[in-house]
Amino acid sequence: MNENVNKFIDSVKQQDYTTAKDEFQAAMAEKINSSFENKKIEIEAQMTEGTQISEGAYDIPWTEDSWDKNIKKWERKYKVTIKTRDDNATVSGKDSDIEKFVTKELDFEEQDLEMIGLKESTRLDEKKSRQMMDPDKEAMVVKDGKVEVIDKKDVKAYMKKGYELAEAKKHTHDFEADMFGGLDAKLSKGDTVDLKGLEVDDMNTSSYKKYMDKQLGGSAKNVKAKVDRTGMASLSFEVVDPRKVKSVLQDNGIMD
Repeated sequence: MNENVNKFIDSVKQQDYTTAKDEFQAAMAEKINSSFENKKIEIEAQMTEGTQISEGAYDIPWTEDSWDKNIKKWERKYKVTIKTRDDNATVSGKDSDIEKFVTKELDFEEQDLEMIGLKESTRLDEKKSRQMMDPDKEAMVVKDGKVEVIDKKDVKAYMKKGYELAEAKKHTHDFEADMFGGLDAKLSKGDTVDLKGLEVDDMNTSSYKKYMDKQLGGSAKNVKAKVDRTGMASLSFEVVDPRKVKSVLQDNGIMD
């Protein structure tokens, strides 16, 4: 309890309300000033933390002879330190200065900065592939035939990178009904293929299943096959590698 508060209490006890009023105002002013100073210190600390300068050292591939004659100039100009050895150079200093150096003198682009570790990778297509577990929180996107399962909150970011929302499709074809045509479909990862009326030569269900498992390999999963008594087969599976699946189906005369 500070001195002004004690004086305020004493004045009230003595019924000296004029003095009590003055001491009360003084006590409140001191409290406000104290709170203000504490807040100011807190804000200054946050500002200091927010403006901390990152520094580091990064290995950069190099093969040009021009490096040796330009190193001193670059070090002075960009306030970095450059050490060369064999086919690599280590550049150290503030991250912001190093970024200026490599972008202006070495024509580094975003992917080059990520390669040397100066920037965290933002390339969405490098994210680890995963299986969809929760449709309410996850979505499938596709780019260049490659499908990724991502968090729904990241959809907009992927769309800006050229991805499109992907919906798993089911492709069916009955060769008994259309014996002269093959499967005509654009396959994507996650799609399912369901084929009927396939002619197989002297194979039963077991041997045909083994044959297609070997043909498709890791390009498909959940492969199911059945051969009836007339020698007509049905085949279904989920696409993992669209290009490989297409090649296998073409080699087997199933796809155009």
